[in-house]
Amino acid sequence: MYWLLHTPKSFGLFAIRIAFAALILYHCAVALMLPQGAAADHAMLLQNLPLVAIVGELLAGTMLLVGLLSRVAAIGIGVIRVIALVGHTPIWPGALIESQLLVLMICLLFVFAGGGLFSLDRRLSRNLLP
Repeated sequence: MYWLLHTPKSFGLFAIRIAFAALILYHCAVALMLPQGAAADHAMLLQNLPLVAIVGELLAGTMLLVGLLSRVAAIGIGVIRVIALVGHTPIWPGALIESQLLVLMICLLFVFAGGGLFSLDRRLSRNLLP
């Protein structure tokens, strides 16, 4: 429980967390407004998986925005992006790989470091943990 909630008092992690959550939530908003774009973007094998991926990213992005279980949210986004990376057929080689790898690296940052300053994880760790 300690590892899940403990996070350092870092303004840098806070700034990256807010920007990354905004990026993920923007991506979800665009995918929800353009269902054919979402299906092409996530290119899953089954028909309903793009909607599940969008809802998962929406939930995880909201969790990251407020800093609630930031590590779990980062793992969720990472899993969704790995599936999208494997299932997506780019137009030219390397078309989408760089951005997906960048998202995965940011997810790893939050898995190992936590949500940073002004996160609910930090507040819960101070109140619940010894």
